[in-house]
Amino acid sequence: MRLFFALVSLALACSAAYAQTIPMDTLVMRQVGPGMTYVQIVAPSVPWSIDILELDRTNPYLGIEMVEANDRRAGGYETVSSMAARNDGPEHHVVGAINGDFFGSAGDATSAGVVGGQMVRRSVGSPSLRPSIGFNAANAASISLPSVGGTLLTQSDTLTIKGYNESRTTNALILYNAFQGATTGTNAYGTEVVIRPTESWIVNDTVTAVVEQIAVGAGD
Repeated sequence: MRLFFALVSLALACSAAYAQTIPMDTLVMRQVGPGMTYVQIVAPSVPWSIDILELDRTNPYLGIEMVEANDRRAGGYETVSSMAARNDGPEHHVVGAINGDFFGSAGDATSAGVVGGQMVRRSVGSPSLRPSIGFNAANAASISLPSVGGTLLTQSDTLTIKGYNESRTTNALILYNAFQGATTGTNAYGTEVVIRPTESWIVNDTVTAVVEQIAVGAGD
């Protein structure tokens, strides 16, 4: 919901000088939830039709979430309305949604993404072309180029994580999770370790996990 408001606000700010020279009308302004207001503005001569969802970021009952198409890193295509509908429920009401990224031929998004504290992917291609929007614990917004990295700490080693839910190259440590799908999709030329976290996943912090299985020379 805040993602929608932030992106539209950015577009309005960039177009403010131009907007001063054309007539604009506010057609709708109504409250759509606690601390949430929907506004529709039109400029028929352009034509523009701008939808704004404004909300109180200090309201503890409001939140912003990212959703993957079909809950997969590259799970094909899904409309925004479908993603909103299947995430809507009695205790989790979706008020607004917007398509927030570019995507490739398999429906895989191109920018860095985090869902429920789990890394879904890094940016694809040149990171300088793909800034991301994010919110910190205080719900302050930032549109910037994310720095994605991670390490695996064991009793004897510190290893660099090279990627997330992507192809495993030679001597590369890749972290896979449910957004990859039912299997890792890897070849047999490597070692795979199944871990179980003992706490909730979260970025920008340390998550402790227990090793449950080690598979050498098996893959997938």
